[in-house]
Amino acid sequence: MVRPQPIAFAALLGVAAALAVTPDPGAPLAATSARWDAATWDGASWDGANWDRASWDGAQWDASNWDASNWDASNWDASNWDGSFEGYDPLYPYQWGLRAANVPGAWALAGPGSGERVVCVLDSGVDWRHPDLAPQMWRDPATGAMGRDLVDDDDDPMDVGGHGTHVASIAAARAGDGYGVAGVADARVMAVRVLDGEGRGTEADLAAGIRWCVDHGAHVLVLSLSTDDKDRHVTRAVRDAAQRGAVIVASVGAGACDACLSELARVPGVLGVTALAPDGGLAPFATWTKKTDLAAPGVHVPGARAGGGWVLGSGTSQAVPHVAGAAVLVWDASPHLDAKDVARLLRETATPSGALDAEAAVRAALRT
Repeated sequence: MVRPQPIAFAALLGVAAALAVTPDPGAPLAATSARWDAATWDGASWDGANWDRASWDGAQWDASNWDASNWDASNWDASNWDGSFEGYDPLYPYQWGLRAANVPGAWALAGPGSGERVVCVLDSGVDWRHPDLAPQMWRDPATGAMGRDLVDDDDDPMDVGGHGTHVASIAAARAGDGYGVAGVADARVMAVRVLDGEGRGTEADLAAGIRWCVDHGAHVLVLSLSTDDKDRHVTRAVRDAAQRGAVIVASVGAGACDACLSELARVPGVLGVTALAPDGGLAPFATWTKKTDLAAPGVHVPGARAGGGWVLGSGTSQAVPHVAGAAVLVWDASPHLDAKDVARLLRETATPSGALDAEAAVRAALRT
């Protein structure tokens, strides 16, 4: 009999009330004690009343790491920070990750996506009421449910911890709607809850969640989590999902050692993702191992907050949805491709350092 083991999150950053962000130290988390501090995750919303540049803690933001060419402060218009206008995402100027991964270039080549590709987020759930995500949510044609909750065994995958909502918004928040952030791709979000409110879950639920996603038509699976248990049920579910035509994107975990690698990244067919900092180098909590396929932005990433508003987050968890969204852009640019083609193009068009280049990937897809 296989004994279920808890799943450990990839490194996650909390947000303090004044949005002073402290980088995660990146220490590997033991499978039996993985969790995030809900008190720090449930920080202040990003809204007009709470955004005061004077409250930004400069000591905790290393300006030397910021690529000034990607930051034009003149684009920030505080008078527009109320979300009441159409056609603009107020936090877009702060989404350095989109520019670092050349996402706007991909949009210029083939658009932001068809809006029909299904991205399944296996996490702590997704706040399907959030205005940046509600229009994007997938619905079960039979039941009307937004997905599946395998922890509570019901059809309401509402986010219980905030992590899944943040991840989902990076991949597919509604762009150009006057709210918060722009997701990498216009895609439908399928929510499958496999983690509890402290970020823990079992391999049994993870395996069942992977199967559920594919059974219900998901094209891309987002696994912003890690496990250090080599579970045959999870391995089989991942391999089956790949054989059935899904792109599977997973965190490689945190910690500067090969032994810290998540077992998910070791499974054939998985795109293993690590995190980049704004200076283009690896994040302090990240590592590159022989099982890493791509690096993507994962430090100080704005995203939706469960319950409303927006927060910053850092970790390999935040890098994964950048790659998942890019997979949608590539696939929608050339719908005749299969999942293996999509994954291959993402790897082959990465920069020499292994960083995601969405524009190059879409350009290559359009030539196939």
